[in-house]
Formats: sequence, structure tokens, C-alpha cells
Amino acid sequence: MIREEDLLVTLAQKVDPNHTALVVIDVQNDFCAVGGFYDRTGGDTTRIQAMMPHLHQLLGEARRARVPVIFVKAGYGEAYLSSSDRERFIRLYGQVIPVCRPGTWGAELYEVAPQPGEPVIVKRRYSAFHGTDLDVLLRSLGIRTIVLAGVATNVCVEGAARDAFMRDYYVVVVSDCTAARDDDLHRAALTNIDLHFASVVAADAITSTWQE
Repeated sequence: MIREEDLLVTLAQKVDPNHTALVVIDVQNDFCAVGGFYDRTGGDTTRIQAMMPHLHQLLGEARRARVPVIFVKAGYGEAYLSSSDRERFIRLYGQVIPVCRPGTWGAELYEVAPQPGEPVIVKRRYSAFHGTDLDVLLRSLGIRTIVLAGVATNVCVEGAARDAFMRDYYVVVVSDCTAARDDDLHRAALTNIDLHFASVVAADAITSTWQE
């Protein structure tokens, strides 16, 4: 039985540093930088780049509040592509285009860097939970809430939000520390996430509770 007093209702309760982790999704050159995959395939990276100052501030406040920070990186590469992955590339782009190939510039983190002790999880599919140790890591840290930031809102951020919710975590998605290759996709994803999987709030709302 779940007791009412165990419920996390307010934002301050949900993002209490004692049981919260900040998970930063796919902030990598192929998704964020000029010359990366999104940029080369017609995506608008200006909004992604514009959200970076907010993300840097969020990272700083999380570290000051001793909130664990976990980075997640896509490490796709041809060796991990399924036939359905290949079909999607051909359907959308006419060819298979390498994305976040391990060991390449495109897979490197974009304008962020883990500090000593901050884990980096490498994933082979959209969701940060699929085939990784993220769930084990979070549970070993006593985490009840994950705060999600990064890209893309409508793909890997939403994928992580869905899977975290299915694993009974509280989920908070940071509206101004997430972005997509298209602003309409970003807004639609936040609407869907807020309805079904997570609280969607701005960074200031979270950091103000950590500062208190």
C-alpha cells in the first residue's frame, strides 16, 4: 500500500536533492553543433544552441545543491543499426547517414563536460533506459525523481521520460533546457509529456527550490 504521506506532490518535494538526479540527454555535436547530423539534414540547431546557457546554469545549480548529475550519450554506429533503423534512414534521407558513431567528433559532448565522479551512460537506442545500467545506477543512489534535460525533446528526452515513468520514477522535464530540431516538435512533445509522463517546468522553478 502507498501511504499518502509518501506521495511527492509539490515541485519542491519532487526535486528534493536528497532523492533527485539530473539526467542530461544526448548533448552531442551531431545533434547540437553546426556541421552535425541535425544541421546537415535540415534541422534548425539555433534553438538548441540558445538553450545551452540555461543548461549550464541548471548544471551549476545542481552541482551546488549536490544533486547527482548523469550524462547520457548516444553511441549508435553502423554495428548497432537494426534493419528497421536502416529502413528509416533510407525512407527519410535516401541513405544511411552515420550518427553519433563511437569515437567520432559527432559523438562527442557539445559544450558540456562531466565533472569527476559524474557517470556517463552510453545508449544504443533512443531511450536512456534501454539496454543500459541507468536504472540500476539510479536505484543504487536512492533516486525517486529524475530531472531531464537535453535533446531531442520529442525523441530521446521523451523516450527517457516514458521509460522512467513506467519504472515508477517521478519525472520532471525542464522546458527551457530541452530542445529539438524543430520548435513545433519541441512544443508538441512537451504537451504530450506533461499530460502523461512528467511535470514540465522551467529551470528557474527547479533551481529556486535547490537554492532554498
